Amino acid sequence: AYKKEGPKWRIQKKGGGDASKAVSKKGKLLIILFLLSFIVKLVFVVNYGGGVKYPDSELYLEYAKNVAENGEYSVVRMGQKVRAFRPPVYPLFLAFNRIIFGKNLFYPRLFQIIFSLLISYLIYLILEYHIKSKYSFYIAAFSLFYPTLIYYTAPILTEMIFGLLLLAGFYFYLNYRVSKSKMDIILSGFFWGLAGLTKSFIFFLP
Repeated sequence: AYKKEGPKWRIQKKGGGDASKAVSKKGKLLIILFLLSFIVKLVFVVNYGGGVKYPDSELYLEYAKNVAENGEYSVVRMGQKVRAFRPPVYPLFLAFNRIIFGKNLFYPRLFQIIFSLLISYLIYLILEYHIKSKYSFYIAAFSLFYPTLIYYTAPILTEMIFGLLLLAGFYFYLNYRVSKSKMDIILSGFFWGLAGLTKSFIFFLP
């Protein structure tokens, strides 16, 4: 009986070991790709970040300056103080950076690099554990070097933080559909609420 069962146990053990090694290899490769993506985006920001400017950027920076220096969420337009011209999350994020790091815009851009990496990570988690896609690794790897997600790490714009908050809300919503956990639906609403306070989009969810 021992001889009969022994090989069966060893075959199962070997198969499990191979699967574990495959997962471990995929995880290590993904970590390497994340590090490479970070380096690529950092090089882009250091070399081209200062040259990427938009009119909205100046507005966000003015809000951040007034919050950090005067404690007021306002900008001056046509000689009048305007308080609610843009949603508050991104200007407050910039104000936090200004208070902690000063006027150097490298640090907000560094955070935006991290946000872009987290976006790719959430893409991987959603595809791997909720959609069960066999291409989750490849899509996540592609997103790490997707030109748009590289480019928008440099401008002082809402795209990176908005994308992260939107995806985080979606991820926790999918978690809730499986777990029925109150915490998951609370986190989903929290992140979607912040997303709505980052970009002035009105969207309806079922």
